[in-house]
Amino acid sequence: MRRSKIAVVLIMLLFVTSLFVSCGGANSDTNKAEIEQVIRGYVSSYNASDFEETLTYFTGYDNEQDALAYLAFLKSISGELILVNFDQDSIAVTGNTARVPVEFIIMGEQGSQWINLQKENGSWKILWEQ
Repeated sequence: MRRSKIAVVLIMLLFVTSLFVSCGGANSDTNKAEIEQVIRGYVSSYNASDFEETLTYFTGYDNEQDALAYLAFLKSISGELILVNFDQDSIAVTGNTARVPVEFIIMGEQGSQWINLQKENGSWKILWEQ
């Protein structure tokens, strides 16, 4: 039981965020669709244990090998990450940053968390450290 709580906390640490205020724009729907693809791609590649692909959805990590090892460690103790709810209308985009609430099940426990993203070279990426 203690190990499962540690795993949940470790995974949630990836998603701990600061607050951002939403603002609309001409590309708002496009940004939201791209952000949804990033979140779904991250979950899919993580569940497939394809950590090299998983890492392509992130930015801000210092060392690629350390990040890959960390993802493998998290997956080994957490198992599958199930995306329960993703509400595209709740995505808050401000310039080159975004914040999105997600609900997921990990280790049999449902939880919700905010994920911060940053637009980098025209592509949305999840911030490694929030």
